[in-house]
Formats: sequence, C-alpha cells, structure tokens
Amino acid sequence: SSMRRDVDNSSTPSNIVVATPRQIQELLDTPLTQATWRRAIGYLDMVVVDEADRLVNKWTMHQRRVRFLEQKVDPAVIVLKAIEFQTTKAGRRDDWQLVAASATMSRRTHRNLKFSAGIDLTLIRAPGSDHWEAADKPNLGQYGDGTTNWPAGLRHRCRVPNPFRFPKVMSVAAQTIAELPEKTRRVLVVLATTPEKGRAPKSIYGLNLVLGQLNFRLAEYGRYEVLTCNEAIDNAATLWAPEGAEKRLQPAGRCQVVVASCEAIRGIHLDNIDAVVLVGDPMSVGDYQHCAGRTCRYQPGSSEPVEGMVVSIVPDQAATRMLHWGNLSGFKLVEVPLNKHLTTGERLKNRNDRELEELSAEELSEDELFVDEFMRASEAQLDDLERRM
Repeated sequence: SSMRRDVDNSSTPSNIVVATPRQIQELLDTPLTQATWRRAIGYLDMVVVDEADRLVNKWTMHQRRVRFLEQKVDPAVIVLKAIEFQTTKAGRRDDWQLVAASATMSRRTHRNLKFSAGIDLTLIRAPGSDHWEAADKPNLGQYGDGTTNWPAGLRHRCRVPNPFRFPKVMSVAAQTIAELPEKTRRVLVVLATTPEKGRAPKSIYGLNLVLGQLNFRLAEYGRYEVLTCNEAIDNAATLWAPEGAEKRLQPAGRCQVVVASCEAIRGIHLDNIDAVVLVGDPMSVGDYQHCAGRTCRYQPGSSEPVEGMVVSIVPDQAATRMLHWGNLSGFKLVEVPLNKHLTTGERLKNRNDRELEELSAEELSEDELFVDEFMRASEAQLDDLERRM
C-alpha cells in the first residue's frame, strides 16, 4: 500500500502515522514488516481512534452472533489487543494513552474499547441540553443525569410525503429547502439508507439524478447552487488557501446546497451548515445522530454551538420509529404537515386554492363594475327626476 511504501522507505521516519486498522493489521501480519511494526507499536505514546463506534461497534445483535460463531474479529479490536500486548511486553504498560472519538459513545462501544486495549477510559463530552422530559424524570438520558448529547440550539423537524416515491420526495425536499429562513447560506442534503427498493433516492437512482432533480426544482427560486460533497470539500481546500481568502463568504442572497450519502458525510466537518435535510430511512438512531450532527456545531470564534435545524423527510413508519428515538436520545421531534410552512407554521396555498382566489377576484371585479354602473345610472335617474319636479 502507499502507507507502507511511505513509512518504510522514508529517509526521515515520521512520528505520526494515519492509517485504517486493516492497513495496520496487514503490516503486523506480513512477514516482511511484522518484526518492525510489532516493535514499533510497543513504544507508542498515543493512539487515537476516530469514529470509534463504527470501528468497534457497528454490528447488529444478529450480526455479532454470526461473527462470534464464525470467529471473526474486527481489525480495530485486533490492533488494540496487539498494542496492549506489545506495550506490556516492552515493560511500559501504563505509558501510552488511548483517545477514542465518537458522536455516539454507547456503553457497548466503551466496553469494547476498554477490554480490547486493557485500559479504562474517562468520558469527556461536550455539554448537551437538558432532556425535554427531565422535569418529571431526572434520571433520563444516556448517562442517567437528565441531559442529552444534543446542543440546545438544534431543532428537529419531520415531514412525511404520501406516497413516499421519488418524484414526491424530491418535490418535498425542494419545498423544504425553499422554506428555510432567508439567512440560510448552506444546506446539507443527506441521502439515508432505505430498506425498500424504489422508495427513496439513494444508490438506486444515483447521486447525479438527485442533483438534477434538485437543480431543476430549485431553479425557479434563483438563489441556490447544488453540488456534491466531494465538490464542496475540493472547493473548501481552494477557498482556505491564501489566494482564496476573499471568496470564503457566500454572496449575499445565495445559498449552497450540498448533497451526499449518509456514509459519505460520516466524520466529515463542513463549515457553516445552517440546516440538514435528511431524505430516506435512517437505519438507527446512531445514523440519525451522525447526520443531524453536521449542523449546530462549534465554529471558529464561538464559545457554544450555533443554531441549526434538521428536517427529516421520511416514510410514515420511519417517523414513528424516530419518535421513539427522540424519547431515547433526548430530542423532541415535531412533524410539520406539507400544507404548512416549515418555519412560520402558516397554511400554504395549493394550486386549487390559488385558482379559486384568482377566480373569486375576477368575479369580484365584475360585480364591482356592475355596482358602479348601477350607481351611476341611479344617480342620473335621480337628477332627471329632480329637474322635472
């Protein structure tokens, strides 16, 4: 691999190595590099495991049972056990530090890390908001203290198109984006996993088709730029170069819409996401947390997360499931009907309502014209009677 070539053949060895667990496992198992890497991992000062829940706790209960019977072990667990063994063998058992980062640090994730590496972990988490039912049940929340991992400024909304088919879903997504506040400058559209074929825009339709649909439906508003997550990351690298400093700010009145799959944005930070539109059927509360967590984040110069909104466009059964997730995780989900404005709550007028109003206006104009003519004729008759008298 490129990592093996860069590390082994470098004239100046680096002191920071970035790799996947599987890459390190291959280096530990390959006879050519086995001795060097086993000795190296015994003298590490710090090991950082990013997306820890994904690396050591990504399987369902059934999948874990099958993997146990087949004696399969995740590469991250194998690497952590190898580090623990080699550091103990080198006589420096307590001289290294393990840092695990995750937006969803569950008890199972904590336990897998603890017993794989052989050391205990201290939980350090950003302060969250109070559980919305904590007034009556103070022991709610993942940690039993009445608080959640959700920032106080994050609002959770839900919309349920019926039927939940591609054209209808894309229409509702465009309508939702258009109804966001005028100050919105960047929106992330996340295509979540869906269990049924043909019901939500994911890999079945392809990213380009979703981009085309949103471009077509948002064109009438004239202020939206639709692009993929990869394009947004490439643009960010250019904008943060010295020569691109003057282009960092979005032009006034413009809004950037970034489209990505649920897997593509996992662990990715995009600056200044004002809202997330989740389309599809998220598989778990963890997937929902990772998608919703792209907004309402700490920004440079802010002492607390800025405000944000996540709007989920999901089928009916998924909305019911998300209500249970809210009780478990501590967020309050509010369903917004399609005939009401997302932010103001005002009733929206459909095409039939608008046609009726236009027809009523035309009839009213004809009535007013008739009354005016009648009044003028009546006044003329009265004047004529007065002259005769």
